[in-house]
Amino acid sequence: MKKTGFYFLLLLFLFPIRMAAQESTSPLKDFSKHEIGISAGAFPVIGIFYKYEPFIGNSYVHTTVDNTLLGHYSNVGGTKTYLIGVFSIEYKYNFNHRHALGITASWACRKIEDYLEETKTAIDNYFDLQAGYRFTYKRFEKLSLYSALYAGATFYLQDKELMNDDQKSNFWVYPSMHIALFGISVGKKNAANFEVGFGTQGLIKVGYCYKFGK
Repeated sequence: MKKTGFYFLLLLFLFPIRMAAQESTSPLKDFSKHEIGISAGAFPVIGIFYKYEPFIGNSYVHTTVDNTLLGHYSNVGGTKTYLIGVFSIEYKYNFNHRHALGITASWACRKIEDYLEETKTAIDNYFDLQAGYRFTYKRFEKLSLYSALYAGATFYLQDKELMNDDQKSNFWVYPSMHIALFGISVGKKNAANFEVGFGTQGLIKVGYCYKFGK
């Protein structure tokens, strides 16, 4: 009985120490406060909610496309139009193991080739500056699953070759948005990211980030 009581008291004493040690090494506690990363996205969707001149026509394209999504990806009337992938740099601050805020700067360009009579090429540039919120719904030591939402502004610089006679400027600013429906991050300090989403950062996005700070 004395031995049984001694073992019981010993376990009672060691149990909170063991639990504290497990909690201190838990992936929910062991996370970096800061992240900085770069990424590349394919098939960005820019200006889909806006139907005005920079997105629906130009001075030498023979066929006017009547919506902005086709205006970015089309091959009609002797004119080929497509958005070249978007490239981003971003910073995030993790308040805890689930919630993070950050800022992202992105660049993409639209290439327009008119080859009906003679080949002409014009390139529009898009610069995005967005604030973002990320929710991590599952975090392990070297892997996390998340979703994210970004909102901000797009700065659009139109190629002067595309300007109409009545245009006074080839520069516009308008709201922008991106949602990462599903994201996965693999790695502890140096991590690779993969996202599937919709908006200015691309339907598919891959990148690298460095995590630091406690």
